[in-house]
Amino acid sequence: PGDRILDVGSGPGKVCIVGALATSATFVGVERRMDLHEHARAAASQLGATRAAFVHGDAFDLDWHNFTGLFFYNPFGEQLFSDPNRIDQTLEFTQAQYDHYCASTIARLTTLRAGTRIVVHHELGCELPSSYQRLRDERSSGTDLRLWEKVTR
Repeated sequence: PGDRILDVGSGPGKVCIVGALATSATFVGVERRMDLHEHARAAASQLGATRAAFVHGDAFDLDWHNFTGLFFYNPFGEQLFSDPNRIDQTLEFTQAQYDHYCASTIARLTTLRAGTRIVVHHELGCELPSSYQRLRDERSSGTDLRLWEKVTR
């Protein structure tokens, strides 16, 4: 109760919906693609996931300090994929954009309060700040799932 989780690049909202239905936390998904955002909202409504909310926009426009945890499923990897492996062509895909997202993420994570937890599925694409301690690793669908906690300010 009281936990607020931000899913960066939430896509169709699966993590937020399952989390909201299976726990007492509130989940907020942020997604830049309008069609995926709309699918997430519709699915949450249909399934009664009242503690799942979705924002259409850029995660860097949100205040991450309002969350006790963050979830990342390879959020920036698509920047480096070849065309056939991308979801669509609606976003800009460049190495420079990838580097910008990674640097912005590290800058944001550095400012969060001690006790903030981060779950990374597959990979983040950049090293977490040294103020984070890895608590647990698991394999899921052949990829890594890691839990980190910010231990120092």
